[in-house]
Formats: sequence, structure tokens, C-alpha cells
Amino acid sequence: MNNPKHLELTFNLVCNFFHLDQDEVKGRSRKTEFKEARFYFFWLCRTYYTGQNRLSLQFIGNYVGRDHATVLNGWRKVVDWRGTN
Repeated sequence: MNNPKHLELTFNLVCNFFHLDQDEVKGRSRKTEFKEARFYFFWLCRTYYTGQNRLSLQFIGNYVGRDHATVLNGWRKVVDWRGTN
């Protein structure tokens, strides 16, 4: 079930946590603060929306204007940073 409300809530949470403007995080900037916020957004979506609520990589990426490979790469980066699966 790909529910855009899940993405909106998670994205708001990440932007508020990092004290960043949503448009800047969704933008094309590769500045570390925006990139890391996006990566944590990807990680949260892939880690906590499972089972019936699982979100596809493409669906997550489309929300921030990225492709599925970027989502997967960002998720893997956060897993590496955290030292977890």
C-alpha cells in the first residue's frame, strides 16, 4: 500500500529534526545537510513501513524527485553509518 500520507508525515519529521526547509531537501542540492536528511528519510521509509504498509523504492524516490537507485543507495549509506541492518 503506497500511501502518500506516510511519506508526508515522515518527510515533515525529518525536515523538522534537521531544521531544514522542505523545498531545499527536495531540491537538487548535494550539500551534505540536505543529502543526509534525504538519506535518513529513505532509511525511515524503508525500515519502518513494512508488511502491508511497505513503500516501493520508486514511490519513495518520486516524493523527493529521485529514482529508485538513489533511494537504495541512501538507505544503504544510513545502514552503514548506523552499523545496523
